Amino acid sequence: MLRPLTDRNALLIVHYTLHAASLVGLGGGGGSAIGQCSTTEFGWAATVGDTHFDGANAVAVTPAGATFVTGTFTGDVDFNPGNKGDRHNSKGENDIFLSRYTPLGDYQWTVSMGGSSFDYGFGAHVTVAADVLITGSFRERVDFDATRTKDRRKSAGGADIFLTLIHGDGSYGWTRTIGGPSSPDSARAVTTDGTGDIILTGAFCDTVDFDPGKGVDRHTAVAGSDIFVTKLSSHGNFRWARAFGGDSLVGGDYGWAVATDGNDNSLATGQFYGRADFDPGPGEDIHHSMGEDDAFITSFGPGGEYRWTHTFGGTEGNDTGKAVVTDGEGNVYVAGSFAGTVDFDRRGAGDVRVARGASDAFLTCRTLDGSYRWTRTLGGDGTVGASGLAYNACSESLVLVGAFADTVDFDPGSGIDQRTARGQRDGFLTRLSADGVYLGTVTFGGDGDHVPQSVAVDAESSILVAGGFQSSGADFDPTTGEDIHASNGGYDLFVLKLYCGPCESVERHALTVTRKNALIGEVRALVPGGRVTVVCTPTDPPGEPVEARVSIDGENMGSYKLKKLKKGEYACAITEVRDADGKVVCDEPAGKRTVTVK
Repeated sequence: MLRPLTDRNALLIVHYTLHAASLVGLGGGGGSAIGQCSTTEFGWAATVGDTHFDGANAVAVTPAGATFVTGTFTGDVDFNPGNKGDRHNSKGENDIFLSRYTPLGDYQWTVSMGGSSFDYGFGAHVTVAADVLITGSFRERVDFDATRTKDRRKSAGGADIFLTLIHGDGSYGWTRTIGGPSSPDSARAVTTDGTGDIILTGAFCDTVDFDPGKGVDRHTAVAGSDIFVTKLSSHGNFRWARAFGGDSLVGGDYGWAVATDGNDNSLATGQFYGRADFDPGPGEDIHHSMGEDDAFITSFGPGGEYRWTHTFGGTEGNDTGKAVVTDGEGNVYVAGSFAGTVDFDRRGAGDVRVARGASDAFLTCRTLDGSYRWTRTLGGDGTVGASGLAYNACSESLVLVGAFADTVDFDPGSGIDQRTARGQRDGFLTRLSADGVYLGTVTFGGDGDHVPQSVAVDAESSILVAGGFQSSGADFDPTTGEDIHASNGGYDLFVLKLYCGPCESVERHALTVTRKNALIGEVRALVPGGRVTVVCTPTDPPGEPVEARVSIDGENMGSYKLKKLKKGEYACAITEVRDADGKVVCDEPAGKRTVTVK
């Protein structure tokens, strides 16, 4: 495990925790989407870091595929290594960053902000206007405006909460801050509802005024740290705040992730310790943790009215909810980790599961009124924890990410799909249907430690994963190919993109545009001696398609070049795959990529 910082609020600001999910629920689609996503193709990986500690805590993506990553960095860091460079220096111990990448992984920009102490970006969310909301914690004085103008804020005492809006082009929007005179406070996740209102969750201590404006809305923690859920307008104006938590000073209570449903209800998950009243109003809804920390899922209405809470945990270790998403069918999904024996339907008919290792990962499903549906668990001789969860509306499936050690069986059903970590911990990405049917797992890593923190899905069903790693040689390509990266001494951040495809023979389709308006393509297909057909169609402006026939060598690789292309946007896809005998292996479009010729 990575050690917490030596700080009074070590339970709130940790050196590298398994962060809550980046929620993505996308509309659109059509067809039998699960069939269209039978395999994952490697896209690209980017790693960034210096000799100190650097890590990505959240990833968010626009429907068009632009990727945003937030986290923390220390020292002198080049966020565009190997190219023109884009160096940022932290002003204190840790600073906050937000980086943007194109759909093909080309670096665009980074903005950074921080002061003389510890500052962290923990959550990110893309709004309908394609702006980016980032949230986390800061100490002392911080200028949140990375442009030539200034927006300086000072924490009220210890660590305070911040919420910052950055426009899609990197220009500054606004910042709101929340905190108490002496308490360490931190927001861990951010999302929006159908009206554009903003919802945050996290933890606070002592007494905090949750109204970032001129008004006052004070809440006092019961003991230690308590959980909060607060709503602001799309412009950052205060709507309401709710606070709740356990009565013990031994453990801490944290909100790790937040989501909304189609009725603009807010749902938060996390962990609590002791006796807790989850109804912050005049009523009571008392829950007791069974041993150490237990997991919870709680729901509030659009106006902050309390709806329901369910908790689950055992007596043998810590149990926590790290991620929550909803679908369009009236379900809410929670992912995290548990130890020992846990009843996931404690107030219902019961559904008892026993962890096979020191800790197992779980994915549990309830309806939006809180009724229990099912639970799936992943485990083995080692440890495994889920840290990120995304819902893919196009394929009506779930994407679960996290880290595992030793050997783990990722098939929660009667089958077996065992994977063994190559180092201390490897990263995993598991796909399941909305009904909990296992669809497959890919893993990545090497020597050292690899910790995915967050996952998001774009409108094309492509998957973005972000986190941190420390390794002399980490392979981020989970297919038969390789994409090796080494950290620069300490922990570095990574961003990984995987594409969703229908053909198991296609593992990679990489595109590069040259300065002379030529398109160079690289294909990896598991048909040595075979051939693939690539078609690139101009879409903006429309035009006639261009075709390339690519021979695949004995190393499963092939390349092509399309010259003198007109400026515009092109949609390219592998339309046919044939083996060495000429037999058609796949005839559904695979390796779909969009590229712009300038």
